Amino acid sequence: MITVRVKLTTQTATVHIAQGGIAGIEKTAKVQTAINVGEDSFRYRLVRPWLIITTKMSGGAAGTANNLLKNAKAFREKTGSLRKALKKQAEFVYIDAPNAISSTDNDENVDQLGWWFSKPNQCFNAREDSTFCEGYEESVQVVVDAVKEHGPFDGILGFSQGASMVSFICSLQCKGDSRFSFDFAILVAGFKSLNSMHDSLYDQPITIPTLHVFGDTDNVIPKEMSEQLLKYFVEPQTLGHSGGHFVPASSPQKKVYVEFLSPYVERKLKNS
Repeated sequence: MITVRVKLTTQTATVHIAQGGIAGIEKTAKVQTAINVGEDSFRYRLVRPWLIITTKMSGGAAGTANNLLKNAKAFREKTGSLRKALKKQAEFVYIDAPNAISSTDNDENVDQLGWWFSKPNQCFNAREDSTFCEGYEESVQVVVDAVKEHGPFDGILGFSQGASMVSFICSLQCKGDSRFSFDFAILVAGFKSLNSMHDSLYDQPITIPTLHVFGDTDNVIPKEMSEQLLKYFVEPQTLGHSGGHFVPASSPQKKVYVEFLSPYVERKLKNS
């Protein structure tokens, strides 16, 4: 959530739409910050990258804090096939969520991060109503800072809790928040937040063009939860797949991603 992305609390990446192939591309050194993966190589930064907000929930149908999110580097490794599939359309820059989870039951060598918590003691459950919200404002600021430092961006992509975070950013933009100016968004395994603190973010239609991706056998965020989110967007496009809780990037899905991105790529070419 993965053609575009800017800075998110748990696994995010920025993407740049390719404009006219190699010609006209500005080669810039990668900045070694949390928003990048800290590689020593160079990247081709095209006119405007995408802000991608993603979150990786590993295991656990309820998505509790003990199986929440991995960091940007881990997510980058998990989305290699997507980056390869869209290498002509996009470039990804991955960023970390700001909220650390103190202890986890697995992946001891990987920092566990989240966009917000719905319970005390750094816990989160996507399926439970909640009035407790911690870390949300910090996550919004992470995205704002990413836009200031590395933008402007064409689009934003999010995965799992990160996709829900993307829906917040889209809503804020539609409400007139000048800090954001995304042309489109991709939400993979997203869901409507059941936290009462987020109710105001769903009180008006979200008009940003979006592609919503969800799996038929997703046991972490069942597709019904992703489908419920659709009604808050105007004319959302969808991509269903037969798999579970991951970002799909096989040939059938690649075709849909490319078709969704084509208008924005063509606009770049026309204005170049």
